[in-house]
Amino acid sequence: MLLATGVIDVHPVGVEGFAECWGRTVIHCPFCVGWENADRTWGLVADDPDHAATAARAFDAWSADVIAITPPGMARAAETRGALRAAGSDLVEGEITRLHHRDGDLHAVELADGTLIGRRTLLWSLPQQQVPLVTRLTSTLGLALDENGSVAVGPGGRTGLPGLYAAGDLTTRWDQGAMSAAGAGAAAADAIHFAHSR
Repeated sequence: MLLATGVIDVHPVGVEGFAECWGRTVIHCPFCVGWENADRTWGLVADDPDHAATAARAFDAWSADVIAITPPGMARAAETRGALRAAGSDLVEGEITRLHHRDGDLHAVELADGTLIGRRTLLWSLPQQQVPLVTRLTSTLGLALDENGSVAVGPGGRTGLPGLYAAGDLTTRWDQGAMSAAGAGAAAADAIHFAHSR
């Protein structure tokens, strides 16, 4: 059996307008949908100073105006803000409470203190969780997950359970995408075929 269920993106609670913008102007990956949002003002939503610092240069293929938006009290915020400003970017601290949009077309981000930040696209990598089937297999049969919560697999997508293989986004946090999933699925199909054709 091959598991290829994908994963569930966990949407932030209490952010008005998020669902309407998700997948259109609030995106998870610049390589996947950056082209559709090119030449717009971007905000990178990050809670890690190293990730926030990438706003200065990592996304300039899509936008010349990228800032980092971080939660209040992020570690090394002042240092990160200084580095971003030196590179022509900036860091804004605050809790996002509302996305102002027209039919999913973002035009401003509102923070808890009422501050409005004009942005047309947000790059927001959401936490993920496994689908209920995988959670049940983990609790009832001992299907192993790795340190990122992904299904642990070996060569050919083999899991630790005999006869069970897994491929695609449920097996990785950082190499997700249609082409990677298709390749992993093909490798698993080959492994399944050769394991059962002896």
